[in-house]
Amino acid sequence: MATIDKDALTRSVYLFGSVTHGPYGLMTFSPRGRVTTRYHANEYKYGIDGDVLSLMRADGTVTSRMKLDADGRHFVPHDGPGHYLTPQLALDPAEGTSLMPPVFVNTLPKAGTYLVAKALSNIGYQSLDLHVMDSVVHDNRGVDEADIHFDPWSRELPVSARAVAALIRRGEFAVGHLSDQHEMQAFANQRVRLINVIREPRSMLLSFFTFVQAKVKPSAEQELWAGMDGIDAFKAFLLCQPIDRWLGQTQTMAEHFDCLRYEDLKAGKVARKAVGTALSTKLGGGLKSALGQKTATFIEGDRDASHEWFRDPQIAAYLEARGVNDVSRAYWPELN
Repeated sequence: MATIDKDALTRSVYLFGSVTHGPYGLMTFSPRGRVTTRYHANEYKYGIDGDVLSLMRADGTVTSRMKLDADGRHFVPHDGPGHYLTPQLALDPAEGTSLMPPVFVNTLPKAGTYLVAKALSNIGYQSLDLHVMDSVVHDNRGVDEADIHFDPWSRELPVSARAVAALIRRGEFAVGHLSDQHEMQAFANQRVRLINVIREPRSMLLSFFTFVQAKVKPSAEQELWAGMDGIDAFKAFLLCQPIDRWLGQTQTMAEHFDCLRYEDLKAGKVARKAVGTALSTKLGGGLKSALGQKTATFIEGDRDASHEWFRDPQIAAYLEARGVNDVSRAYWPELN
């Protein structure tokens, strides 16, 4: 008889559901016996007895029992209401020896995601190799760093950010782009150190323009402007980007959380308030060496001339109308 491995259970995200009513949502399990991610009075905590997993109310009343399937991954109905668990994401057991807090790096695209990741690795953190969005995850485990951005959608899993928050342990980190404030807050609720990084939006857009051409599998939209030259390609590119969402994400992070700015990181500065006193000094040391290393999104070349594109009347008017300049002036006054 297979028995339930608690380490495996608490490092997995499951889809919880009923054979009669269908899926209810994602569920995770904390090492301390609590059911997490899904919060319902009938599934407050859990117990393990051999190959049987019991879900319980806070007073210990059992509301459902499921049995570990022969494959050692799925849980099937044992008795009660006919519940099941289908694995969506399973991580290897954590090393469990680090005293450093678990970390999630939340950024805009091309705003220092992998610069901070490199700095964390330099001070001994282990990456989970997950790129996390609000409701999906790109599983980059086993993929060469240089290739993780070419076709990440082929490795997309239906796992929410709050579910990933329940899996990160001490000495580990994951990265991603979250726009939902509640998903961001879920990491703090799980005692994961949330490191938010923002970047001046015009510089971010220009950097992302170069990045998409060099690193990402061409989309239908990109095919339309890929054959254009210089500023004309950039204009077409701007029309295809979710600028409103990125600006909203920047404002959410800046107004509700303490943030690092990409521009400060490039200068070797780590704001203590944004990462915590205990981590700031170590991260600053890791950043010094990271600034001299190539990252997964690094692209060779001088783009200074391209900054002149922002003087173009059409581009300037478009960005002003979209609110880009307002956000830039609010959080980067020294650049305006």
